[in-house]
Amino acid sequence: MNKHSRLKTLLTTAILMSVPVLTLPQAGCTCGIKKHDKLIMLDEECNEAWANVEAQYQRRMDLLPNAVKIAKKVAEHESETLTAVTNARASATQVKITPQDLDDPEKMKKFEASQQEVAQSFGKLMHIAEKYPELKADKAFTKLMDQLEGTENRILQSRKKYNAAVKKYNTELRIVSGKALDAITGDEMFQPRHPFTAQAGADKAPELDL
Repeated sequence: MNKHSRLKTLLTTAILMSVPVLTLPQAGCTCGIKKHDKLIMLDEECNEAWANVEAQYQRRMDLLPNAVKIAKKVAEHESETLTAVTNARASATQVKITPQDLDDPEKMKKFEASQQEVAQSFGKLMHIAEKYPELKADKAFTKLMDQLEGTENRILQSRKKYNAAVKKYNTELRIVSGKALDAITGDEMFQPRHPFTAQAGADKAPELDL
């Protein structure tokens, strides 16, 4: 081996020794970290989408009492229906869902049922408005009902976005690398999220004709 060949060999060896070479376990660890971080990111997207859902439901809860209050002044004979609206709202506020509960189908089903009851009570309130011209002429009441209808539309959109985030997260969790991560780490923080399920008439916001 001549001097040039020997020098080339020494340089090549030096370069190779200076570059870290990942072993199979190290490569697996690196992939696992990337997978873990991606699931964390998708999990946070679900949390953000859920927060938007809650914000719209809270908006509906905030608007309903004032609408009922105005209706009571005009539609005194509808006290039973108006009480039902108030009770539905009060019942729904007792059903709390935290991000940690989003993987529990039973809790989600209970939450959906309580919110559906509120939506149905909103329909009853609209029916009362149709029966009393004085209410239809009340600008404050009309404005509240318009806001409520807009809120119903926003609720539908926020639920769709939440379901889309849940689909991405659950899909990532179910593919092979997601299952492998669970097997390696035994990490129970990554559990499938439960999406909203369609209910009768849930694809349309209540119609409003004041």
